Amino acid sequence: MTKIEEYIVKNWIIDEDMFVCKIHDENSNFNYQINYQGMIMNVIQPKVNDDVLVIVCSSEVSSVHSEWMSNKTMEYRNEFLYEFKFKINSFDVEFDLDIDENNLMLKGFIIQDVIYSDGLTKDSFMRSLRRINSDRLSCVWTIEKYFVM
Repeated sequence: MTKIEEYIVKNWIIDEDMFVCKIHDENSNFNYQINYQGMIMNVIQPKVNDDVLVIVCSSEVSSVHSEWMSNKTMEYRNEFLYEFKFKINSFDVEFDLDIDENNLMLKGFIIQDVIYSDGLTKDSFMRSLRRINSDRLSCVWTIEKYFVM
């Protein structure tokens, strides 16, 4: 187990002009908020595991899309949720969905990728950012496919 050094990750973030701010978080050794191609993400090293880097992006369903969802039948929303789950599950990332199970309404989602110290290079870091950004866009486009009026 090799510790990931904060200064290395911070230098990559600064070199690529992605730095937004450092977030003070008692559960992490460091937590940087970054802007990758207009998308806000967090780059985190959890306190419990200093040989891991976690890159996280969260997204809430817009009020417009929520309103359009609420105007669809439960059957249609259920079909959408299955499509959405299959889509996001096909990505090579971890995810969490915020779903109102009573109304079958997607409220938001979190996509994250984990890089271990033995696989961490600037290239693997940047590829992870691109993957998360691309996967988030695919999720947004899936929502728009089903709920644009």
